[in-house]
Amino acid sequence: MNPVTGTQIKFCQKSGFGDPFLVCCGRGGRYNFDYARRCASTDTVNGKKILLANSCENPSSRIIWDEIYFTEAANKWIYDQIVDGTFSDPPVPLKMANKASLKVLPKISSIDINKKIIEPSIG
Repeated sequence: MNPVTGTQIKFCQKSGFGDPFLVCCGRGGRYNFDYARRCASTDTVNGKKILLANSCENPSSRIIWDEIYFTEAANKWIYDQIVDGTFSDPPVPLKMANKASLKVLPKISSIDINKKIIEPSIG
């Protein structure tokens, strides 16, 4: 597990999330997850297709969407921590870290449809 995700799980309540292991889209089991009834799984009963596992009412309060993916809210939280420099060493916001690198990289004035660089300029 990466440090950002570990911190998110450790401080889930403080970050506005509920139980860090409770799946948003699923059904059954301790963590709302059952391999037999995964997110959006259906079954046919009396000739009618029924939904067995659907999403929670408030996905923004969960870290895990299903057995594999994070929710949008969890991904945004991770993004925010990376961008503001919380997990950088030294802790420098991304916008500040890029200022120095922009002076080194060439500026590209245009790109053709084949993605070949045209008219590169250093400056």
